[in-house]
Amino acid sequence: MVLRALVCALALFAFPQGAPPRPAAGLDPKQLAGTYYEIARIPNGFERQCVGKVTTTYDVRPDGRMDVFNECLKENGTGTRVHGIGRPAGDGTRMAVRFPAPWLSVGRRPWPDYEILGAGPEYSYVVAGDASRNHLWILSRLPRMPQLAYAQAIEIANGKGYDVVRLVRTPDE
Repeated sequence: MVLRALVCALALFAFPQGAPPRPAAGLDPKQLAGTYYEIARIPNGFERQCVGKVTTTYDVRPDGRMDVFNECLKENGTGTRVHGIGRPAGDGTRMAVRFPAPWLSVGRRPWPDYEILGAGPEYSYVVAGDASRNHLWILSRLPRMPQLAYAQAIEIANGKGYDVVRLVRTPDE
């Protein structure tokens, strides 16, 4: 609670010169396309093996869907990569992504929605999460996110009801 209040105060008062976050009025796949570095996440089972260099790359496909590549460095020094297919969902602010094969989704919805909760100017950073609020990612175009942008991303997630105290910073290279 204290941490949440401190982050909010920093975002609102300590850095007033920064550009406000762009509201997630719609998902622009062409602007979203490219590589993002994971800055922080709510811990999840499928990233348990990742110890650093976590990236997500979005590529627009001719059919309007997106190729989504998640990569990371494992403790033994090798990399791992998983490929998913994304498609627009709902009112255009969400993208549903399926990893890696439909049979792995047994008992779960095969196209879970991951909403773009907010983005920085020119998609310099993206905050994404799921409807259950159990998954949250802060992604940045830069390997190290400016403190102002990180504070704004935290505020976006907090404003959408995510427990930002659970966020864990992704280790640097």
